Amino acid sequence: PKRLLQRLEPVKDDDEAVKAIGCEIAAEMCTEILANNDVDVDGVHFYTLNLERSVTTILMRMGVIDLIRQEGESKTSDAEINDHAFSSTVDTVRTNA
Repeated sequence: PKRLLQRLEPVKDDDEAVKAIGCEIAAEMCTEILANNDVDVDGVHFYTLNLERSVTTILMRMGVIDLIRQEGESKTSDAEINDHAFSSTVDTVRTNA
C-alpha cells in the first residue's frame, strides 16, 4: 500500500532503518487486528525463521514482553523472557487484547 511505501521510501537504503520501520508497521498491524471487534481473532503467530530479534522488537512494541514481566517473571533474563514470549505469544497477546 502507498502509505507503507511512503514510510519506507526515505530510509530505503538503510537496512537497519527499514527493519525498524518494518517492526513498527508489523506491531501496528497486529495491534489493530487484535483490537478489531468485528473479526474473531484469538491471537497472532510469528514465523521467526531464526530472526527472533525482529519478532522480539514487535512484541516489545505491542507491550507483550512487558506483560510477561508483570506476570511474575521480572527476575528472569531477557533471553529467557524472549524464549517464553515465543512459546506463549498467542496466549499472552490474547490476554493483552
